[in-house]
Amino acid sequence: NLAKAVEDIGFTYTEGSSSDKSHAYAVYGDYLVTVYEESGKKVAYFNFRFSDSEENDLIKYDMSEEFSNDIEEFSVTDYSISEDGMRVVCGGNIPVFLKLIDRCITLLKGHEIRGIEYCSKCGNKFGSRKPKKVTDGKENHLMCEHCALETVEEVANRVQENEEEA
Repeated sequence: NLAKAVEDIGFTYTEGSSSDKSHAYAVYGDYLVTVYEESGKKVAYFNFRFSDSEENDLIKYDMSEEFSNDIEEFSVTDYSISEDGMRVVCGGNIPVFLKLIDRCITLLKGHEIRGIEYCSKCGNKFGSRKPKKVTDGKENHLMCEHCALETVEEVANRVQENEEEA
């Protein structure tokens, strides 16, 4: 059971709109990590922010090349690296998924990717300001207050537009 496995390593579950557990999150290895199940597969989302460097595309490429060597070992069916996070989808069992989470943390640290000390939207360091956790779908993001308010409004507008279309 994924819920039990991630709770054992310190993750907290967030209740979904129904009575089942929706997703779990934790600060793990200095990154905000969200895990959930989707279409029978396990998904891990690592929230971070690349530094303001012209070399980010090269870093993303290097990370992708390095990670592509791990796809078979960790039963990865899909992955993506963006400005504010890395998403990996695993078709393997729970022990393989937990090892995959640790492998991703090692990859992020190895490339000196900034974690929980920085807003994942604007990239500013939090310093003495407290970060806000914003949930978009099943994925959590750490943001400064300004970016959090902006994002909550964007998410609310998107949800409203989706409801109007339905």
